[in-house]
Formats: sequence, structure tokens, C-alpha cells
Amino acid sequence: MQENQENKPQLEEPDICEIKSESERNAVWNMIFYQRWGFFPTNKLQQLYEGFSQDPAFEDSLSKMLIKLKTIDDKLIQAITLEQLLKVNKGIHLKSKLNILLVGIIKNINYLIAREVVKTLIGGISKAGKSKAIIAIETITLKLAAKSGPIAFKVFGSPGVGLASKIVEYSVNTIAQQFGIQDKRLLNPQGLIFAVPQLFEQFLNYPIGLKPESGKNTIFEVVRQHFTIKENWVFYETVGIQNICFGSYPEHDQIYWHTYDRKYPKSESKGDYFSAGQLQNESFQVSIWCNDHKLCHIKEVYYRDLLRVTQIEDEILVLHCKGGLNLGAGSTEIIYRNKFLVD
Repeated sequence: MQENQENKPQLEEPDICEIKSESERNAVWNMIFYQRWGFFPTNKLQQLYEGFSQDPAFEDSLSKMLIKLKTIDDKLIQAITLEQLLKVNKGIHLKSKLNILLVGIIKNINYLIAREVVKTLIGGISKAGKSKAIIAIETITLKLAAKSGPIAFKVFGSPGVGLASKIVEYSVNTIAQQFGIQDKRLLNPQGLIFAVPQLFEQFLNYPIGLKPESGKNTIFEVVRQHFTIKENWVFYETVGIQNICFGSYPEHDQIYWHTYDRKYPKSESKGDYFSAGQLQNESFQVSIWCNDHKLCHIKEVYYRDLLRVTQIEDEILVLHCKGGLNLGAGSTEIIYRNKFLVD
């Protein structure tokens, strides 16, 4: 009986706010950002992600994956060639009925690369099994992959196993070179090099979201190709909590008499956004209330940041996930954590 792979993306994704480890929480946020925008918020992680497809091991790994993929009894798969996959990977549109399938396969290969690069940074599988962070990263990837169709989704079955291991090897070796480590035996796919959480930040080279006038233009080379100048919003989410209000203020407001905008989300709100009318590369301020009690005030939020308010047991937690224009791009910060407020 054939396994129903399409059901896998329906797995429940763990709440990022429930992940206690800062480095693991950061990794999940990077994967969420990739899910929404198709690239990572930090230049270093984006380079690591893009670098594998330019590595000599990529073509060989792709060839071996295609051999395994062709063990599936499907006429379309049997017609695919390595040359076609390599051309589509370079962005070349093929005038062939296979083009849609080829694009789907390449998309899923890229999702696989993104997943393994991020997992490597936080150690892959823990001794006790899969952590909440790993489950979240894998679930996000499966949801993305399912959109490419049932045939392309098979990349995430046995055909992609060897490719995944090569991605991990590439990531570990690249990071090892970053820190001048010559003996690769000191590293392994479980990412022991990242036992010290600060090393994750060192690799990603925070602060990364510097403004153009600083002269250290990092993430802008990546992100300016992906948005229009009119976009300036911050996303907000609520999970299992009611009577939350988000209020925005302009960057230089110091009196706070009137909010520029107010949002009153439902208890399960996702994908909503707001701003303070600022320019795209400028920040604005946000206050968050629950039952008319101010939980916190955040002095700087930027376009593509995420503010998430969650109730975990008897506590309220406010998490600030920082996007590519923020000085802490790719990181997360717990802004508020306290007992639940009763009206």
C-alpha cells in the first residue's frame, strides 16, 4: 500500500513561543520567515542556503537523487533528465510539458536545502529524539513542499535522503571553515559545534540588518529585490488569548497621546498586519494591551517583523521576531512574560 505523503503536512506545528532555547527559537523564526518570503532574513544564512547549489557536490547529489526518483513507476518522472533539472535550477524556462513538474521538483529541492541548513545550525536531532524546534522546521517545510504536487513531493521521501545528508555535510564544512577548524572530525551532523548558543549568533554575524547609509550594506542586497517601496507593515499574531490590542506610534513619538493605528485581533489571529505610516526602512513603536492593561511597549519594530502574543497555561508571553531590516535580524526576543490577567 502506497504511503499517503500528502497527509504529512497536516501535522500540527509547535508554537514558537513554547520553544525555550533561544537558538532553537531563532532557527524556527528563520524558517517561518523563509516560508513567507522565499529567502532568509540574514545575509549569512542566505549565502549558506544558496551556496550548496553552486557546490561541486550538488550536481552529483542531484544525479543520485534522480536515479532513486526514477524507481517510481511514473511516465513523467521517467522522462526527466539531469540536464533539464540543472537548467530549471538556473531559472531557465523549458518549452516542455515537463516544465511544471521540473519546477516543482526544484522548488522542493530548495525547500530541502533550506530545512537541512537550518537544522544543522541547531544540532539536528537531539539525544531524546526530535525537539519541538526540529518538528516545527520539518512541518513548515512539508507544508511548502505539498504545494508543488504529489509527484514533486516524493523528493521528501527516500529519493531525498542522500541529498539531505550532503546538504548537512556541506553546511558543517562551510561553518567549520568560517571558524578556522581544520579537523572536520570535531564536527558532526548533530551540530556539536553549536553547543554554545552564542556561536549561532557569531555565524550569522549579528547585527545584520544595517541601513544602507551605514556603509555595511548586508541584507539589503538580498531583500531589496523582493519587495515594493509601499510595503511597510509588521505582522501580529495571537494564539489562544482574547482582549488583546496592538497600537502603533510613529518612530519619534514621545508623548503617546494617540495611536496611529489600533488592532483588536481575535483569539486565533494569523497573517494580519499594521504600521505607523513610516517609510519602509524606518522603524515605529508598538504598545500591546490585554484587558486595558499595558503589557509592554516596544521602541523599534521594522517591516517584516512579527509580534506574537500567546497564552501558555496561566502565562501571557509576547515574542518579537525580527526580520531582515531589524538590527537583530533573524533573532527572537521575549518582550513580556507574566501571569495571565483576569478582567
